[in-house]
This record gives sequence, structure tokens and C-alpha cells, in this order.
Amino acid sequence: LEMPTMEELHKEFGSRGLVILAINFQEAPKEIKEFFKEHNLTFTTLLDSEGKVFDLYKAWSLPTTYLINKRGEIVGKVVGYRDWHSDQAKAFFRQRLEDRT
Repeated sequence: LEMPTMEELHKEFGSRGLVILAINFQEAPKEIKEFFKEHNLTFTTLLDSEGKVFDLYKAWSLPTTYLINKRGEIVGKVVGYRDWHSDQAKAFFRQRLEDRT
């Protein structure tokens, strides 16, 4: 599962400015809540039941992850599952947070 590794990023880098938002559009609110509870996920999740956010960001494949800087600019996009707690991923986020992008 990808989201538990995102939780690890949230725990490690949240205090340094990393904000993780999970946007769901297929699952029912009850299912989302149960999934977050079962996997001890504490970052924010939003429900996009009409798919407007997915259309806006052209997220045609799931999962799709976007890195958006403080100015609201997309500075990275990853399609597919990733281990966000890998040394490579942590180094990437560490560098971006130091650069303040």
C-alpha cells in the first residue's frame, strides 16, 4: 500500500512544511474513514465525489501524486504506486523543503 508510506513522510516532514492531501473520488466517506483508521493515517483526506479535482489536474490514472509548491505551481508529478518512505524519496523531499519550493 502506498498511503502508509505517505504517512511516514507526513510524520517526518510535516513539521518542516510538507502537506499531504489525499483526494478520494471513488470510495464512500465511511470506507475512507475506516481505511484511514485501519492504517493509522493522520494526514488530510478530501472527497471529490464529482471528480472535479481529478479533471482539473488531469489525473487519469490512479494513484497520481502531485508536488505543488507554496505558490500553487505543479513542480512534480508521479503516476503509479511509489514507496514514499524510501531513502531516495526522503532525500528528494528533504532537498525540496530546504529549497523552499
